[in-house]
Amino acid sequence: MQETAGEAPFAAYTAGVTRLYTLDGGRVYDLFAGEAAELSVWETCYCHVLDGYEGLAEWFRGSGMRPYLDALPDEETRGLFVRRFIERAAAEYPLAADGRLLHWFRRLFFVAYKG
Repeated sequence: MQETAGEAPFAAYTAGVTRLYTLDGGRVYDLFAGEAAELSVWETCYCHVLDGYEGLAEWFRGSGMRPYLDALPDEETRGLFVRRFIERAAAEYPLAADGRLLHWFRRLFFVAYKG
């Protein structure tokens, strides 16, 4: 998404847009370890089976793609952005034998107890 946003004609509208912020386990630990009496941090990876590249675009349309789409001026440009994202995804990620796309989605969890 970020690379697509840097292409013409999108870059003129998305120049100030940043990706949604993500934290890794080490950063979460550093943020809470000094304040928590007990801290647990773990990661899980889910495999979402999607309906091809259109399914991947739909997956991101309501989350990580949202800031980019909101910055674009109209539906035509938003549609062009999604089509370009799909083209890039198709070049990068192979489909499974049944034509579906496996999306490996990492999720970080943590529980902090204040002492």
